[in-house]
Amino acid sequence: MRDISQLKYDARESAEHVRWLANGWEILYHRKRHRRTLPPYRFRNGTIWYHGAYDDPVLLFREFYVNRWMPSLSGAPAGSVVVDVGANIGAATLFWAREDVPGLVIHAYEPNPQAFATLQRNIRASRHHAQIHLHPSAVSGTRGDIGLWVDVPTILSTSYGDAPRTHGRKTTVRAVTLDDALAPIPGDVWMLKIDAEGAEGDILSGAATATLQRVRNVVLEWHDDLVANVSDVCRQRLTQAGFSIDSERLHSDHQGILYCSRD
Repeated sequence: MRDISQLKYDARESAEHVRWLANGWEILYHRKRHRRTLPPYRFRNGTIWYHGAYDDPVLLFREFYVNRWMPSLSGAPAGSVVVDVGANIGAATLFWAREDVPGLVIHAYEPNPQAFATLQRNIRASRHHAQIHLHPSAVSGTRGDIGLWVDVPTILSTSYGDAPRTHGRKTTVRAVTLDDALAPIPGDVWMLKIDAEGAEGDILSGAATATLQRVRNVVLEWHDDLVANVSDVCRQRLTQAGFSIDSERLHSDHQGILYCSRD
């Protein structure tokens, strides 16, 4: 017999599909039947998540709309700027774009060519496309060319360690620093999201303190399974830059999210 808590979670997940998705029942049906190909996720607010062979919309929906790990832009003033590092297929970018922040501008960075192609498609299908700027590059501790695992689930695409799946291959992608990414942006950044599969420590360590002090809020996913003790590196660097930090563990003791803000 299935655990009662799991049954409750499954019921809540089903309810959120119906609440948020215009084709929620269709998605649930395909998942229950274990179909290899799910239809696009069509949200009631007009957002569409197209997805490719290596994408995982099931996990993304669970993280954003069931577990609700991503913070809102509540309190953001008009003209706020968001920087999404590790945008994948655009889940966070589109999650924030639908919020009622006048003049919101989002810069989304995604180095995996497979994920970036889907990201472009999803942004083009969005009524918010004019306010979203896409960058097909990684953000790292140094600028230049880096190796990146592809032909793997795009949510696991990384420059660190062995291939996340047996059939992965490495390709070369362009990397910029966080200083580079924020340099063209006038004023402060309201929200910086970093989900870079192990690169989070290098990104923060390579950024100038003055750059980090231009950021009001940070949401960062850390991966101690890819880089040992990177969570400690991130905490120390963000504390040095003047952030207060809350945290939550995710799928295991080796992954979690840091929620950082300035008073």
